[in-house]
Parts: sequence; structure tokens; C-alpha cells
Amino acid sequence: MNIVSLEKQGDPNHKFQYNGKEKQEEFGLNWMDYGWRNYDAQLGRWHSIDNLTEKYPPLSPYNYVSNNPLIFVDPNGEELILNFKNWDALYTFLNTVNDVFRSEDRVQITLEKLENRKGLSFRANIIEEEGFKEENLKKGARNFYKAFKEVVDWPKEGTGGKDQVVEIDVVYGDKNVATGNYKNNTIDMADIMAWPKYRNRFDYQNNPTGAGKIIHEIREQFAKKIDGYKKGETGPLGKIQRHHENSGIDFENSINGNTRRYQDEMRPGYDGVFETFELKNGSVVQYQVLGGANSTKIPRITIRRYVKKKKD
Repeated sequence: MNIVSLEKQGDPNHKFQYNGKEKQEEFGLNWMDYGWRNYDAQLGRWHSIDNLTEKYPPLSPYNYVSNNPLIFVDPNGEELILNFKNWDALYTFLNTVNDVFRSEDRVQITLEKLENRKGLSFRANIIEEEGFKEENLKKGARNFYKAFKEVVDWPKEGTGGKDQVVEIDVVYGDKNVATGNYKNNTIDMADIMAWPKYRNRFDYQNNPTGAGKIIHEIREQFAKKIDGYKKGETGPLGKIQRHHENSGIDFENSINGNTRRYQDEMRPGYDGVFETFELKNGSVVQYQVLGGANSTKIPRITIRRYVKKKKD
């Protein structure tokens, strides 16, 4: 059976077809590689079950996106679960992460509703549209793409298929959260919005950004999950595991193109903490981060920027 009518036209060697998935031509099968299973477009069938099928008992193990492909997507079957407290948290999250990319980048982050849960629980996906090329992304956007995609695509083959689902609560204006809460796996989008916006036309940023803070929190929780820590757990003495935080800082640095020092400062006579950044132009800047517990409106952090000097 010939499926030329289902394929993209043009270069006969173009292997990326429906949903941007690669056609596997070995042995003349012409299957589409979806990561954990392969799709046979000639039959319109999967030849193996969804690896997350036990989580969705009402659905056939051979279903695709809850039998609703007009609304949902499922690029590879893995999970980054985001539980949004409200619609403000959802919309600001989607806008912030997708503002990292330019329209011509042909990539976007989407959310798929988890029908087996109440509330605003979604699986995050990263969708590569026709014409997408990773090398065309600006440096910071490319690092964001790779850092986000690794979390969504986990576990990798050869890791034993162990449950590595990263689950994060996303709130908007929680006085008990300052940008992120390591122990309770939480990101506060009202706090994220207090940080400078990511400028997607530049390879490097002249300040920390909200997008950098998001990837910091996601990668911090990813490192926590890989090490077997559950929600509500911390390191010894109730402290954050330093290598988890450093992982988040490293990814934040790669997105912004500047260097945040690992140790924040607390100064006598000053409220909050001071985060120090070395910028690409050699300047050293500090941001004083003040909690938002006393806000009369939506609780959110306040940040104040201080330029110290040129780096020696």
C-alpha cells in the first residue's frame, strides 16, 4: 500500500512527516517514530500500547490523545505535569515560556488537559512545527528548548523506565512562595512576572529574566525528582539540596547568558536576599529580592536593581 498522499511533498528524503515525527524506513515498514511507540499510517494504528496506559483505565491502551486529536497533542508520551491554581497562573506561564521563542522559530510549548484529574492539571508538551531547526534558535532560546525538552522527554531509554514524572504546582500570588518553593514543588507566576522580560531577539540578556527563573525552578525540581525526593521533602536539616539549586542556577545562566553566583547574600540592616549576577558586558549587578507577604493586592516579590561595578 502506498501512503504518498499522507506524506509531505518536496524533498524525497524528507523524513519528518505528520506531527513532525520521523518516518522509519527500515525493512520497508514506513512507521512514524513517536519515541515510546511507532505509528503505522498505512493502517492508522499503533503497534504497541501507550506506556502511560495504566493511568487512563477508561481509554483503550492503543488510543492517541484521548481520542481527540483536534484539541490535544502527545509528541512522545512522557510527562511534565503542571497543576495550575487558577487561569492567571496558566496564562502567564504559557505566555512567558513561549515568549522565549520568535514566531519564525517554529516551536511552541503547549498544554494537554489531564482528563482523569479535577482542576487545571495539564501535561506540558513541546511541539516542533514544520520547518523547525534547532540551530536557527537564538542561543538562549536554544538552551531553554533543550532544557525543557529533556524534562518532557524523560525517562530516556536505558534508564529502566522508572517513574520520573516531574509534577509542579503553579500558583499566582502566594505569600508563602518567593518565585519558587523547593520543598513543595511550587512556582509563583506573580513573582516570575516581577523579573525582567526575556528579549527573544538577543542571544544574551542584560539582566536575569522571568523565563530564566522558570527554567531554574523546573530543572531544580527535575534534579530533586531524579534523586528520589518527593513533594514535601527536603535535604538534611530541612534545607534545599545544594546541587539541586546549583543545577537550576546553571540552567538559568545558560538561558540568560549571564552568570548568577551560587550563594545569595543576606545583609545586616536590609530585608530580603541579594542575588548577584555578572553580565556579559562585565558589569556586576545585584538584585534585592523582597517577599510579598505584606502586599495589599496580589502578593508578589519586589526586586531592586543595583549596579556595583565592572568586573575585574
